[in-house]
Parts: sequence; C-alpha cells; structure tokens
Amino acid sequence: MKKAIALVLLAVMTLLCVPSASASWLTLAQDGGAQDIILSASGSAQNLSAKFSPSICDTDEIEKFPSFSEVDGVYTARSYAADTALRSLVSGSSNGCFFTVEVSGVKELGIIEPVLTAYYRSSQPTNAAAIAIAAGGKQFVFKAKSEMQAIGRRYVEVVKAPLTAEGLAFIASLSSAESVNLRLCGSRVYTTEIKRGAANGIALVEAQSLNSSKAVFDIISPLMTGEYLLWDLSAGWWEAKNGFAPEYETADVISGDDYGIKYDKLGMLAYGDNTSASRSLQTMLVSAGFMYGTPTQNFNEETRTAVLGAQSYFGFIESGCVTPALVASISGKPAEKKADESAANDAQSFDGKLAVSIARAWLAKGASPVFGGDAAALKPINSDNLLLIADGRLVSAVLPELRLYRDLSAYFVCGDYKFEASLVCEANGGKSLITEALPLSDTRLVIYSEIPAPAAKLAGWKLVISYGDIEKTWELK
Repeated sequence: MKKAIALVLLAVMTLLCVPSASASWLTLAQDGGAQDIILSASGSAQNLSAKFSPSICDTDEIEKFPSFSEVDGVYTARSYAADTALRSLVSGSSNGCFFTVEVSGVKELGIIEPVLTAYYRSSQPTNAAAIAIAAGGKQFVFKAKSEMQAIGRRYVEVVKAPLTAEGLAFIASLSSAESVNLRLCGSRVYTTEIKRGAANGIALVEAQSLNSSKAVFDIISPLMTGEYLLWDLSAGWWEAKNGFAPEYETADVISGDDYGIKYDKLGMLAYGDNTSASRSLQTMLVSAGFMYGTPTQNFNEETRTAVLGAQSYFGFIESGCVTPALVASISGKPAEKKADESAANDAQSFDGKLAVSIARAWLAKGASPVFGGDAAALKPINSDNLLLIADGRLVSAVLPELRLYRDLSAYFVCGDYKFEASLVCEANGGKSLITEALPLSDTRLVIYSEIPAPAAKLAGWKLVISYGDIEKTWELK
C-alpha cells in the first residue's frame, strides 16, 4: 500500500537567484520498505534551460576610484563625487549627513554588493540600526550597522546598509528626485530633508546625496538590469562577514491612520515626538503588554525600548521608529503578506532516486558556499583559467547515500568543446561543500568546470548531467 508523503523544500533565495523549491515539483512515495523510495518530479524534460551570466561588473573601472581599497581579496570603493562631499562634510563647521552607494565584493568569486552608506558628522552619534528614506510617496527602511571612523582629523559615524535589487532600484531612482527625507534610526535620531539645488552650507553637502552615486551606478548597471544572477551569494557573503543579511521594509507614505496616530514626512513616528500621536501609541503598547504605566505624549527612551520589543516580536527591522505596519501588528490587524510568486524551477527525476533542478550558470575565478566568507573554496588549477559554474537544488533518495563523485557525472559543452565537471553540495548551513548526500537530503548543488579564459567568449553552452543510463541536458542562456 502506497503512502504519499509531501516533501516541502524550503530554499531562501532572492530575486534572480535560485528559486524556492516547491512541494508541487516533488513527491516522495514509499512502497513497503525503505529500499523502495521513489522520487517523482513534475518538471518536463523538454527544453530545459537555466539563466547564464557570462560577464559581471567591470571591477577594473571600480579600481580607478581613488577610494578603492582591497584587503584579503575584499574590495570597497565609492565615487569621486562621494569623496568630494565627504571632504566638505569633514572640513566644514556644521553637523550633517549625506548618503551614497558604495560597492563591496570579492573579485575572485564574481560577487558584488551595493551598500547604502550614510556619513554623519556630530558629537553625538545615533548608533543607527536602520536608515529610512522617503521620496515620491514611498518609504524604504534598510537594516544597517554603524561605527565611528576617523576621517582626516575628525570622527564620523558611518552607517552601512547592504542593498537588494529592489532597494538598489529605489536608491537609483532618487537621482531624479527634487527632495528626499532621510532618517538615521538608533539610540538617537537624526532627520533631514535633502533638497536639490541647495545653495550653500551643510544643505549643499547633503544635496550631493542625490548625485554622488551616478558613477557607481554606471559601473554596476548589470545589477539594475537583471543581468546579475548572484544576489543570494552577495547576501550570504555580506551576512557571513557582518552578521546580518540585507533586509528592507517598504510602504506608501501616509500621514495618519485609524488609530489616532499622525505620521511625519517619512511616514513614521520617531523618538522625541511630543504629540498626542505618542500617547495613542503608548496606549496601544500598554494594552499589548510591551510597556507599563500611564501613557504620555513623550516618545521617550522607555517608549523606544517598547517599540524595539514590538519590532523584534513581530519580525520588523529594529529601528526604534514606528511605521503604520508595526501599529497594525500591535493592534492585532497586521497587513496581509503577499504570496510568494517566485516560480519553482523545473526539477528532473533521475530513475525515481533523485531530483535535480538547475537555476543559473556564471563565470568566475572561484566559487564558495553561500555563507563561505571571502575565500574561494573552489579554484581553477591554472590561475589563467576560469570556472564555469552552475547551481540549483538536489534532493536524493539514494541509499545508503549518494556519492556525487561516483554516482553522478556532468560536463559542459559548447559546440565541439567539452569540459568535464565536478559536483559538490552544500552542508553545515551553507558554510561548506561536500561530495556526499544522505537519503532525503535537500541541498544546494554546485557544478563546476575549469575552462580557458578565451572560452568565456563562446555562446551556446549546455550542461549535461548523467545518473546511470539517464542523461539530461540544460541549455545555458
């Protein structure tokens, strides 16, 4: 008697990266004994394909920026315009803040991470955990970290927020904005309205935020046109290095809600507010158990601590500043979350014993697991060569275990040129790569082959994977 067991595959991937696997493409069935496990996949074997990114951003152009630095293979850089604005901020006599998009990444791995960076000059840092920006009726809140850095003879608070594709697109859109509202959200709050065309003083320095990233955007255009396929690897690298993943929240800016709370130009209620809105907020926080006492109109440290607790509990970025979405959650009426619309990639069953999906392929000098850090775990033997890399998902029911080096084979082919490939899968929470998979394993699969650099110019690549007598082919395009 057959017992059908749904195997839910969870893969946390971002836009243009390895799609989340879905229960719709894989079913696990068992006939009597453990030896009769059968995997069936819903994907069609016809016209298999995966996205292919043969080139990445031109890091040679990034190296031309005077600010470019590289330590242990990790590079960072900002534009000429950002350098000029930073010098003006440091040498001036007024406190203020400007923001820009910097780039960071690992050339060897072919990954790049755009970073929203705010420079804040003040004798009292904000210790910001988030950067909030509002423009054109939209609000974005980015998770961030801050530290004090010596720049020239002054210390400046530097707040960095890694960007996703959506966040990068929003920041890029500000180049045409006439005004932008910026807030650093931390133990203290700094808020400013940045206006294009400011004539002098700190307002002129802050206005450089609207133009300082243009040279960077020109170089990283593949990240804004959908050509860049490695957003999840960028995010994993950033998280392994900094302890948190790129994260943002976005909403329309509104001035008020049904709970008696009036919001400011950023669509927020922040530390230091002294209006009836803070009383309404405190009443809700007391009712929900996040704070005690008699509500007042003062958004003080006690209120901020309660807000942080609520944000942690409901899964929001812990900015300490209140958004309508947080208020709705505290009230017991959270906004409905959008369903995940990402399509599962076609998974292919091999003799009912394992299923494979391939999502993408790219070229780089090395490859690593998602949370592998700065160093490449896989490199070409000849440093003049490149790695052609593909990845996706692997689910195995092979008993007693699947040994990739023995049971599976793969190669890349382009016309008459054929390159044998190696296969590995991720383990230890995406921190290492191994060559074995236990039964019922669900893991990221990485396939790679060393190719000469001139071969990178060829078009029409295919990936062929074999298990026993079964062979399946993916076009890389």
